[in-house]
Amino acid sequence: AACGSEAAGPIEPTPIAVAVSPVSADLLVGGAATFSATVSGTSETAVTWSVVEAGGGLVSATGDYTAPPASGAYRVRATSLADPTRHADAAVSVHGYRAAFERVGDPGSPYDDHTATLLADGSVLVVGGRGFGGTHARTERYVPALRAFEPGPPLATARMNHAAARLPDGRILVAGGWDAMDGGSPFDPALQSTEIYDPASGRFSSGPAMNHPRRHHVMTRLGDGRVLVTGGIQLRGNGFAATANAEVFDPVAGAFDAVMPMGTGRWLHTATPLADGRVLVVGGRDNNCTLDCEWHSLGSAEIFDPATGAFVPTGSLGVSRFGHAAARLPDGRVLVLGGSTTED
Repeated sequence: AACGSEAAGPIEPTPIAVAVSPVSADLLVGGAATFSATVSGTSETAVTWSVVEAGGGLVSATGDYTAPPASGAYRVRATSLADPTRHADAAVSVHGYRAAFERVGDPGSPYDDHTATLLADGSVLVVGGRGFGGTHARTERYVPALRAFEPGPPLATARMNHAAARLPDGRILVAGGWDAMDGGSPFDPALQSTEIYDPASGRFSSGPAMNHPRRHHVMTRLGDGRVLVTGGIQLRGNGFAATANAEVFDPVAGAFDAVMPMGTGRWLHTATPLADGRVLVVGGRDNNCTLDCEWHSLGSAEIFDPATGAFVPTGSLGVSRFGHAAARLPDGRVLVLGGSTTED
């Protein structure tokens, strides 16, 4: 050392550090979350993703995590490619369905014969129906984080007994229905018009008209993003047969295309997407008679095949029914329950 100075020691490299965001997540079984990672101390910022616990869910190469079907505490780990000894974990708490109902804030008006559709951001859009003031043109949005309803944009046309479906781009298609408080002849048609809600603008715009007027119909989103429309009542009054007509809305073309009709006209039925992309149509009623006419519940079922655009009959229900519910189970079967029947 010259002039009494000390020799400079070697420069220690900055240690590699990994951080994960968010650092924790609380998910329902089968729920999803996306994690991101930052790496400091090296120019190589790539990481590999893993779940520490066996059976703790799945995580993709880009940090997209899917919770397992079992409750528990799990760790999602990001490991540095530059130094595999360096990693960071996110704590994930996975819980099952809680066997309790919790009261949330009430909407601004009572609703009946309305629709409630899940938006891509997790909120729920409530549309139309009727309340104390008659048929609604109003809408509201339930925001889970606030546990409250917020006013939504108005419909151009008040409607009830309509149908709604979310499109692949997140917009909501609202179709048909009627205004039961608007007088008119029983032979006047139900609504043929549609409106489309755009979450980006927070507004409704006019959509293409259906090929047929309908109320009490069912809309089902197909695997390719199109929407199947089945059945319903075409006129305003009672005593009419349910329609067998069906059509498909194509969001790319922005138009409704006619398909082959069902084998049976029906309303108050269900239409459930199957795992292979087909749709199971079950039960319902074949007319909307109320007095001095014969009506009965339907036990028949048929399947719509998007590849052919046709309906084919399938097995019958053990008990005919209308106004029931149907849900696809994880193994692909469909549970049909409840409703009303005209059988003894």
